[in-house]
Amino acid sequence: MALSVFPGVLGLCVLLGSWGRCGPIPRLEERVDMQEVLGQVLHMLNLTDPGPGLKPRSSRTKPPEYMLELYNRFANDGSATPPANIVRSFRNEDHTLSKSLRTHRLLFNLSVPQHERVVSAELRLHTLLQRDSVQRIGSGWQVSVFDTHRAGRYGTGERDPLASKHVHREESGWEVFDMTNAVQHWRKLNIVTPRLEVHIENAFRNTKEDLDIDKNPDGQHEPLLIVFSDDQSYRMKEEDNELRSNEEQVRSINDVSRVRRSAAAEDCRIAEMRVEFKDIGWDNFVLAPAGYQAYTCRGVCDYPLAPEVTPTKHAIIQALLNLKSPQKAQKACCVPTELKPISLLYLNDNGVVVLNNKYEGMVVKECGCR
Repeated sequence: MALSVFPGVLGLCVLLGSWGRCGPIPRLEERVDMQEVLGQVLHMLNLTDPGPGLKPRSSRTKPPEYMLELYNRFANDGSATPPANIVRSFRNEDHTLSKSLRTHRLLFNLSVPQHERVVSAELRLHTLLQRDSVQRIGSGWQVSVFDTHRAGRYGTGERDPLASKHVHREESGWEVFDMTNAVQHWRKLNIVTPRLEVHIENAFRNTKEDLDIDKNPDGQHEPLLIVFSDDQSYRMKEEDNELRSNEEQVRSINDVSRVRRSAAAEDCRIAEMRVEFKDIGWDNFVLAPAGYQAYTCRGVCDYPLAPEVTPTKHAIIQALLNLKSPQKAQKACCVPTELKPISLLYLNDNGVVVLNNKYEGMVVKECGCR
């Protein structure tokens, strides 16, 4: 996922918040283009620009319960460690009715950028236990997942399952199958629409068919192919090393260090700034959170600059020049010097619900003079 000059909503807010403190109000042609900023954020999320009128979110885009559970787990529990920083949930696209309870066909549109490394994958099936089977506890079923692209064994025609497990249930519920090797294999062969067959067989091979899987696309129990991937090794660093270092400040230049600051002026500092996605019309693709505390940077960068604002050498020189000759240089700017990520659940162009556990550059962690 590519980074941009504007790190999501925060980039826009920081840009707007910096005007008036770092220099004169920009001319009309220099002002930020909201649609352009939206386009940059959509690009980071692998979305296309929907145009001037954002479409309302369809009820079909309600995220699966499992994705919401993952989001809440990693967003609210700082000690929880996700297996990868990006999670995608692919919905089944083959809704044809099965001729029998024993065989179910599934189709997924597996769209994962090639630069991402697939860490793991799993197929989640919600099994439906028929009422009369409750009396037959102890029998169990063998549930196997096959790849229709793969040919059978030479000379026999029999196919090896991608995954298989013995299911013993007393009530309906989710079953999970490891699909990591299968997804990695499909990516190598450029297979983006894998077709699967799920076979259900009674463990005792009798004719009673009493276990089914839920394929209803309108409910919360449809089959899901969950892919965990990581793009950390391809992400650009948010800050340059020089901007993150604390430069030692020289305070005794031409006795300027004795200049007293105005009592009304406040030094550069971090301040609260709450962002609600619905207020800027982006809740049509951001599913969670509804909003978050982004923080912002406020205050002035007057000379002498305090060590707490971690000024660069350039900021020190600029602040000094502004003090001596205001017409030659603007004041140094109070801006974010360190940002941190948030967990973000959103919908991409393909209708895939994506969880990014570390969506970078969204919260101000430290402010400084630059």
